[in-house]
This record gives sequence, C-alpha cells and structure tokens, in this order.
Amino acid sequence: MTTRPQTFTREATGLVRQISIWQYLMINANSVIPLFAPAATTWFLLYAVPGGSVPISAVLAFLFGLFGYLTAFALMTACFPRSAAPYVATSRIIHPSVGWSLDALVWLQNCMFIGIIPASYLIGWGAAPGLYVYSVMTGNSAGQNFALWAASPVGILVIGTIFLVVTLIPSIVSVGFSVREFQTPLFLLSMLGSVLTVGILLSSTQAQFVTAFKLFEPNLQYNNLVPMAKQLAPGAFVPVSYGFFTLAAGLGMTLGTCNAFWGAWIGGEIKGGSSFRNQLIAMLIPAFILMSSVLLVYTIEENLLGRDVLLALTQISSLAPGDFTNVLFSGGVVTISIPYMLAGNPMLVLLLMICIIAAAGSVMPWAWLALSRPPFAWSFDRLIPAKFAEVNDRTGTPVFTLLFSLAVVEVILILSAVTSYLGLLFTVTWVWGSGGPAILCLACALLPFRKKLWEQSLASKYKIIGIPLACICGIVGFLYMMNGELQYTLTPALGWGTAQSYIIGGAYLFVFLVYFVIRYIRLRQGISLDMIFGTLPPE
Repeated sequence: MTTRPQTFTREATGLVRQISIWQYLMINANSVIPLFAPAATTWFLLYAVPGGSVPISAVLAFLFGLFGYLTAFALMTACFPRSAAPYVATSRIIHPSVGWSLDALVWLQNCMFIGIIPASYLIGWGAAPGLYVYSVMTGNSAGQNFALWAASPVGILVIGTIFLVVTLIPSIVSVGFSVREFQTPLFLLSMLGSVLTVGILLSSTQAQFVTAFKLFEPNLQYNNLVPMAKQLAPGAFVPVSYGFFTLAAGLGMTLGTCNAFWGAWIGGEIKGGSSFRNQLIAMLIPAFILMSSVLLVYTIEENLLGRDVLLALTQISSLAPGDFTNVLFSGGVVTISIPYMLAGNPMLVLLLMICIIAAAGSVMPWAWLALSRPPFAWSFDRLIPAKFAEVNDRTGTPVFTLLFSLAVVEVILILSAVTSYLGLLFTVTWVWGSGGPAILCLACALLPFRKKLWEQSLASKYKIIGIPLACICGIVGFLYMMNGELQYTLTPALGWGTAQSYIIGGAYLFVFLVYFVIRYIRLRQGISLDMIFGTLPPE
C-alpha cells in the first residue's frame, strides 16, 4: 500500500511585518553603501577596463536599473511579498530546481561577501588607514604599529570575529531593534562620511595632495607614480573610449554600483511590502544616491589629480602592493585613502574613520537578515531540515539559522585572512551574485505566461502600449545582468581562469542535482515537493 504524498503546510511562520518602508530603504542603501560604492566601482573600471568611463558607466547602470532590473525586482518582491521573495518567485515561475540552485549560490555569495567585510570595509578601508594617518600626523608610533597589526592576518581574525559577533546580537534580539536602533545611527554616520568626503575633496588642491603623499608615503615620489604604473600595466593608460565593447565592459563592471535590491530577500517582513510603488521607491532612491555618490567622488578626484594619477595609484596598489610602505591603498582602493590624506586635521581624520567603520557596521543588519531568510524559506519548502524554519518565541527571530550563518561566515573570514584564496573567491562570488538576479529578471519576463500566477498578480495591472511592464523590465534587467556575468567571466585582469570555471560549473551542477535527490527522498517520505511548489508559502 503506497502512501499518498502530502504537502507540508503551516498557518504562520512566526515572523511579523515590522520593517517600515523608510527602514527598508536604508537596508537597500546599506547593502551596497554610498560611502563605499565609489571605491569598488572605481577599482573595477580603472583596473580591469582600459578606456572605461566611471561616470558614464554609473549613469548607464542606474538607467538600466530604472528601466530594467530594479523595476523587475520591485514587481517581483511586491507580487511575492515573502521571505526570500526572489527564490519564491523563481521557483514558482520557472522551476524549483532553478530557484533553489541559484538562490543557494546567491546565499553562499553573500556569506563570502560578508566574510570579507572585516578585512576590506572595516579594517582595510576604515580602521587601518584612518589610524595610520592619524598616528603619522600626531607622531604616535604605537598607533602606526597597531594599524599594521590590524591589517595582518591575526588582526583581521581577532577584530573580524569580534565585529561579526557584536553585529549579530541585534539581529538575534529582534528585527525591529536591528533595523531601527542599531542600523539608523550607523546609516546616518555613513551618510555623514559621504558628506565629509566630498567636502574634503572640494576644499583641497593637487599641491596639498603632493605634500600629503610625501608625508604618508616617503619611499615613493609622486612624479614617478605614472611612469611606474605604465611599466606595470601599459595597456591601462589609454584615453576614455566610447566604443561598444568598452561601454559593455564598463557597464558589466558596475553591477554593484546601483544594486539596491538586495533587501528583496527579506521582503516578507516589510510593512506594505505588497505595494509595487513602495518597493520601487525603496529601491530607486538608494540606487540614485549610490550613483550620485560615485559620480561626485570620482569626478572631483579626477579633476583634482587627473585620470592618469588615479590609474597609477590603482594599478600599483593592485599589481605591486609591496611598493607601498603603508596600509593606505588596501586592495587597490584609492577613493577612500585620498580624503584621509587630504583631511589635514587629526580630529577630522578620526571622525572620517568613525564614519567609515560605522558604514561597515551598517551593512550588517541587512547581512544577517539576508543570510537567515533564504534557509528559512527553503526549510518551509522542505528542501532542508525544519530546524532552519524555527522562530524563537521570545525574540521572534530564527536564532538557529542566524548562528548557523555566523559559523559559515567565520570560515570565510578565516580563509580570507590566512590563505591566498581570497582573489579566487572574490571573482567567483561576483558571478554567483549576479546569476540569481539575472534569472529573477527572466522569471519576471515570463510571469505573464504563467496564467494562474499572472491573473492573481498585481503585475498584470501595469502595461506600456499593451505590453506587460513585467516583460519589458524583465528582459532589460536580464540582459544587463547577463552582460555582467559575461564581463566578469571574460576579463583576464580579474583573475578568471580554469579554476574559477570549474568552481562555477561544478557548483551550479551540484546544487541543481541536489534538488532532485531531495525530491526523491521527500517522495519516499510521502511528501510531494511538486505539490508544495504548486502553491505560495504562507508568511
């Protein structure tokens, strides 16, 4: 006698909608961070795209977001206002094996991203250079030594672990406390840091930078920077190009410039999350702020120092970091170090450092939410053990899943601090991080062809000259994201090679096949995944 497959249902998850649209807007802004967006975008283009234009690429990225991926994400998150909304949408519109495999790798990509935040945002861009500049200005040798220790593997492990644990506690206490009392002051300090950066740059001259460079980097001469860099990377020093391939490459390298959609994975906890208008506002405003930050900081610095000097600093610190005797240009990033050097006042340096450290902390409320909600949703669909869907009765948070996420992130932190695999992991994660969003855009374009979902979806109300908005924005967003996938996998400067190809291909194939293994096991247990994925999960 066979057992008839049954669905697994539950009337409520225990999670509540307690994040306001304003807090959601902050979450979307903090997932990329206005203070750091110029640093990452400038590095990608100046290092990897000869002739690439940072301002033009940033504007194009925003426009593709406005008419493509951001609008598609807003539609899908409003239509599927549940935890891990992108996963829910992709698994129901396309196929659960696709939704699961892509979302699993996006989750792992987020783990890797968060695992390198202590080494990059917190220490490499914030504490180490800020403390170094302050110590040199005040003649404090102990401070200089501590800055060097903080940037060492041991320093990254110790400080990074403390940072991860401290930022996790608010997310365990309650969602409301994490995004309100914890996130808001950090966000405001981060925005203050952006204002300080622009103010310092606008009030400075090239002569002041030359003087500051002699003080903080006495072993290198300012006038020798460009000749040195031309020997290291002669192909980088070409005029700005407006050719198709250069623009396509530049656009592909700006995937992180305006990606203010990462909060979509916690869409189930947003008040008014089923409103397309609310979702769109909460994504487009942060994206505009991010684009504006990139435009302002890069344009001012280029006018201040010239494109060749920015290119030189980027290439030398990326290809020959040992030529620098200090910790100012960590990982090739230059846009943050320049304001530090030009601040001219020790107290202003300290304030800027505090703002940058706060900006690193402002990522974490989103980070822990984004890491805990996808496993929560997978568990609800019976893809992983039910333990991951448990919600603590007192805190209203998935404590077990948060602690599990911390353990995985700690492993990534260790790998980034003590091994040479950071570059390998970094290039792989950019592909994982754009694959899921690309397919969600495709799912958005395909939604009208899923009649049952389409007819009960608010997306059916929005059309342009009779064509569903979901189709238009989904296709535009899909093309944008896939161009990014293409550029990251074809750009030699980013270290792509056989190892990354094997990791990407093997990982996608593995998680795809795992779905069918789970499906078979659940079927033997009398649970039909097909029936589960035929309905939308409760929230």
